[in-house]
Amino acid sequence: MVSLLAIMTSIAVTTPVAQADTTRIRTRIEWDIADLIGGGFYLQARPAWRNMLDRVRSAVGHHYGPYNAGETEDRPGTYTRMVEVAFTFHGRVDGAVYFDSESLQMLGFWTPNGSNQPATLWGFSNTHRTLRDLMSQDMGHPVAVQELPFSGDFLNLSSSVFQHTLLTRGAMTRGFTNFWHFTPNMSSTAQRLWQEAFIVIWQLTVGAATSDQVAGDVWSGLAQTTADRPLPDRSLVVEEQWRSISRWVHRAADNRENPGVGRSPFAINGQNYRSIDELLRPTTAGGIDYMMIMGSAR
Repeated sequence: MVSLLAIMTSIAVTTPVAQADTTRIRTRIEWDIADLIGGGFYLQARPAWRNMLDRVRSAVGHHYGPYNAGETEDRPGTYTRMVEVAFTFHGRVDGAVYFDSESLQMLGFWTPNGSNQPATLWGFSNTHRTLRDLMSQDMGHPVAVQELPFSGDFLNLSSSVFQHTLLTRGAMTRGFTNFWHFTPNMSSTAQRLWQEAFIVIWQLTVGAATSDQVAGDVWSGLAQTTADRPLPDRSLVVEEQWRSISRWVHRAADNRENPGVGRSPFAINGQNYRSIDELLRPTTAGGIDYMMIMGSAR
């Protein structure tokens, strides 16, 4: 059985390409979080995060037509790729998350050696087999994945967890600490804190990759240290409706009579959008700006 250290160091970081259609099973992206959690100035933390985000978007998809959008690859059959975001601190790997490159579904995460347990690769109840199979294919021999007793769909968490989750630098720092200290037998309080951390990690990576609506919230949160800044409802709605929005965009783009215009408006938080350009206009004008749509949501 391969060691987890070998897993974390075996794949060299490569420069992402503009089009991600590739046969590589795992694409690894490193994000140096030293300025974020080490007390650095936010002007330094922001570029490191943005660099990671741009590389994630390049790794999962390609530009979508003439629009301000990207599209995740639409793979035939059951072929699956994954993206790994490894969190580093001055060169030391402090953990990683893994997600499917087409659906952007979180598959699992890796935690380093801690006081309570050894380094472990964790897979969610609905994805652990996928993570195990992909990692084993990538490494060329079996890789053990510990199954978690819950799903990786953060939208299934209780509303009270979202109400207590903040998106500030302090919350991000606490999020990393709580996330990597996961143990199977946590108290109910520790579990709630971990769930809040999971939401923060999700927003920083997968959530921000889906749209600039979410990415803009993270960008603002990186500059706030103490203020209570809960997750914006509008961004959560965009994430919740991501598949439906993607399907509407595909159908509007395929409209031969009036390309880019929906056959019916799409409503987000009570606001109707009639065309792709209207939907993807700047957030200051009421749109959601750039969006990475799901390739298979047709």
